[in-house]
Formats: sequence, C-alpha cells, structure tokens
Amino acid sequence: MKELPQPGKKTDRRVPPRVRLPVNVVNDGLCVRCGFCLDICPFGLVSPDERFFPTMSPDCLERCTGCGLCVKGCPGDVVDFVALYQRLFGKVPEPRDINGVIDTVYVGYSLNRQVRLQGSSGGVVTELLCHLLREGFIDQALVCGMNPEKPWEPDPVLARSEEEILAATQSKYTIVPQMRRISRIIKSRKKTAIVGLPCQLHAFRKFEATYSRISEKVPVLIGLVCHSTLEIEATSKLLQLAGIKPEHIARLEYRGGEWPGVMRAHLKNGETRSLHSLNAMTAFRRLSLLYTPERCLTCIDHTAEFSDLSIMDPCIRDEKGRYPYTRGYSLVIARTQKAVYLLNHAMDRGSLYLEEISPSMLASQLGPMIRKKKINAPIRMDRLRKRGRPYPSYNVSFPPATFHDKLLEIWDCLKRIPGRRTWTRDLGARLLFSEFGDYLMKAKEALKQRKHAFQTRRS
Repeated sequence: MKELPQPGKKTDRRVPPRVRLPVNVVNDGLCVRCGFCLDICPFGLVSPDERFFPTMSPDCLERCTGCGLCVKGCPGDVVDFVALYQRLFGKVPEPRDINGVIDTVYVGYSLNRQVRLQGSSGGVVTELLCHLLREGFIDQALVCGMNPEKPWEPDPVLARSEEEILAATQSKYTIVPQMRRISRIIKSRKKTAIVGLPCQLHAFRKFEATYSRISEKVPVLIGLVCHSTLEIEATSKLLQLAGIKPEHIARLEYRGGEWPGVMRAHLKNGETRSLHSLNAMTAFRRLSLLYTPERCLTCIDHTAEFSDLSIMDPCIRDEKGRYPYTRGYSLVIARTQKAVYLLNHAMDRGSLYLEEISPSMLASQLGPMIRKKKINAPIRMDRLRKRGRPYPSYNVSFPPATFHDKLLEIWDCLKRIPGRRTWTRDLGARLLFSEFGDYLMKAKEALKQRKHAFQTRRS
C-alpha cells in the first residue's frame, strides 16, 4: 500500500497532471460539495469558495504531483454502486430497491432524557456516539456542528467528548462539506465514527477502496437519510424574511424545540426568535422547491445505502394507517452485523431503547421516495446523456421509465423553475412563507389526506 504523498516532496514534473481535477467536476455541474478534496490534498492546493465549491490554487499546475488523491474519493461524477455492494455486502439489490441491504430494522430512542429532547427525533445518533465513546469503541466522532465564528453556518467537527457530541445535535438543512476533516482522520491514531449524508459516505467508501488502511481507523459509518439538501442561500433568505441579521446570532437551530422542531435563532441579546411559523419538515419541503442544488436531483441514494446503519425520523404507518412512532423516536436500519452488535451493546448498557419492527413497514415511509431517487433521477441522467452533457455514473441499469413516469418527472421539473433565477426564487420564498402560502399548504395536505383515506377504504 502506497503512503500518502508528503508536502514539500521534490518532483521533476513540469507538465499539467493528467488527472481529473476538482475544478473539472465543478465545471461539469457534478460537484456535491462533500468537502473531501478540500482536505485531502497534501499540498493544500484546493480550497472552498463562499458556497463550498472547490477552487484550485493559482500555482496548482506547477506544484501538483498528479497523485490523484483529490478525485480518488470524489463522489461527484462516478460511484460504482455494483462494485461497492459486492465489496461491502457480497450482493447487489434490485435497482429500484430504496432500502438497500437490511439486516434488522428498529425504532427507539435515547434513554438519556436530555439527549432525547435535544435531538431531532429520538436522539439515537447522539446517544450511540456517546456510548461508543464511553465504552472505548471510538476516540472521536466526525459530526456536524456550528461554526463558532459564524454561528449561522454549519461546520464539521471531530468531537472528542460527550459535551462536544451533544453540542452537534439536530439536523442541518444546508450544504456542509462534512468530509473536509478526512486527512485529520487519516493522520490521527484515533478511532473515528463518521456521521454523514449518502454522498459524503460515497466519498469515504470510494477512497477506502484505494486506501484500505483507513478502515482500521473508522470502525463505524452512520448514515443520515437524505431527500436532498439546501443551498446556503435558503438560510440567508429565512433570516432576511424574519428581519434577523447574521451578526446578531449567538446560536442557530434548524430543528429547535419539540419534535419535529422549528428553525430558530438565539440572539446575542438573549432573545429567541423563530424564522417561520411552520414545523421544520414543512419548511424544508417548501424551501426544497427553490433551493435544492441541481446535483441533488441526480442522486439515487436516499437511505445512505453504504453505511453500517442508517437513521431517520420515523413516519411509518401500521396496518390501520396510523403513525405509532412519531415524537421522540428514531428509525434505525442496521445493515451489517457490526451495527447490530453495537446497537445491542448500547441496549444492554442502558443507553438506548430499541424495538425491532418488520422491514415491510418501511414501505409506507420510503416507498414515495422511489419515484424521486430511483425513477426521476435516472430519467434526468438519461436526458443529460442524450444531450451530450455530463451526468453522474452509478453503474446501475434501471428499468425503462414509462410514459407516465416521464410526465411526472416533467411536472417535478416545472415546479422547480422558479428556483433557477434569483428574483423568482426570492419572490417564491416570500410567497411560500406568507399567510397565502400557509393556506396553499393546508389545502394540499387536506387533499393528500383525503386521497389516502380513499385508497385505504378501497384496499
């Protein structure tokens, strides 16, 4: 196994490196902004711009040795799902299987009341990390906290204490370059648990395939289920609409208060103000129409399929159409025997309460996402291919889309047109977060409930 190149190493290379650089991925519109390339370059030639896109140093071509580390873990243009599934699980699920490989499914919560109340749902991620730290399974955890200098901006943190893990609770609905701490994990002798979104874990798994020694330092990957993320402008717009200046913020919460939470700002003067009148999930759905990054629309991984375990809010229905697990619960998909062992260990030590449920119950929650991730995304990639434009490759052969599928995908694209221009996006945000927008959303929810009730009666 080759060692990583060291800064200052002499090289006779005086020609541009014949490797695909991060700037090429950005120019092709494929960058997911995971942050991997921002930290892995041994010469520090890659840095983020104000929107976390990687930019190259002016003297890049003179100093670059062509090691290719910056693209070995890049999940933007190529992620071989078949190869990863074979290497990690020894089998490949059906192309439209939204769940991925499943060992056991649980619902549960932290038995620490503070953690359960402070977390986004049941506090399972936070409590599990604290348990692994207490029991010596890990020495640190890569989590997403908030930038102390810019408390309105999320920032990846290598938490080495339970207090630091607790400070990073709750979801962050914006772009986060989570993997920009990867070189610190490689150079450190500490065992690290990584918490990340699907695309961020793609970066780790790709790099792991070429630098297998990192597996010894990362005993567990915890995936967060992801519909899509939001551009950083979404947070700025909500602050603007609420009349809050960023410099007045002491702490920002994306899911503060009781489940499902609300986005709110704790100001330096001691005041706490909500940025909208909706719950966090409803606000996210509205913002996603305007601020979803284009690259998210061609992502086919919803449940972090290459993690050891995936965690999400439980919105599952029972056979009577009820939601038995909502406030204060987390839904956990254990994919590996290692994950099952760690979860059982946490239960035995009194850290977690977990109740095993049937994987069939996932259909009520994850079934609707099949259209967005396993039907709409492949349609978009096929359209890009036919137009001769760059598109991500997953080495997955999806079934042909029907005419009805294509019509629904076109409708989804039409709904996102206002988000393509700054002035229409701003106008749309003002409309969706007005009283009229609340009325439209209530009418939509009423129609949705009526449709579900009708389908239930028919079945």
